[in-house]
Amino acid sequence: MSKRILLIAGIGALHLLSSKGVFGQVKTDTVEPFLPRETVTKGWYVVIEPDSAFDDYCRRLRVAREKDPEWFREYARNHQGETSAPYDEHFGVGKEEYEHFLEPMNQYREVKRLEIKIQRSDQKGVTQLDFRGDNLLLTNVAVTLEDKTVKTPLDILPKRDFVDVQKASLPPGRHRGLLFVTSDAKIGATKRRESLFIGELKDKNSGIIHYAINTPGQVKMIYIEFAKE
Repeated sequence: MSKRILLIAGIGALHLLSSKGVFGQVKTDTVEPFLPRETVTKGWYVVIEPDSAFDDYCRRLRVAREKDPEWFREYARNHQGETSAPYDEHFGVGKEEYEHFLEPMNQYREVKRLEIKIQRSDQKGVTQLDFRGDNLLLTNVAVTLEDKTVKTPLDILPKRDFVDVQKASLPPGRHRGLLFVTSDAKIGATKRRESLFIGELKDKNSGIIHYAINTPGQVKMIYIEFAKE
């Protein structure tokens, strides 16, 4: 059972966030509206990882459930169908941390933040973004607009979905845009999964690029945020 499932099991639904955002909500199948427009754009490169404090939080919540399972079953019955689960001391955790970890993006922490330069170049239907900074997990991305793929230093990723997040699952906030993911066949062959999201933050005038590499026993995650004109 995942940590997130463990967190909400027997407690009820999570709080819902408003869907109102800065940007329009029209679905698109191209990344062009989300790319930096200038030849050189300043950005922030941020490394994130699961917060170890959330592991301890889940442990204490699990201990409380094992100590009084009947109370948790009754609590779940009483609050079934509600859009929020009110805090109770039976949870075995503090009210502030309970409300903090109800937000999925708070289950991650920022490890490193660097100011970088994003350099854009365009040639024959391909837009390349080069990220200028030291010790970066992601150094460049080439977007082929016609066949809707992106090339990272490791692979060519096909477009998977248009994503419109109403509740932020990762820092820095709610976002919308296009997701590119390693093909299922290649995941099976290489045991490596890359995901790249290119879009915008819904509550802020910023572009966002999320990138993750998942290999057996290890996940590395970063995001790049830049101001939109």
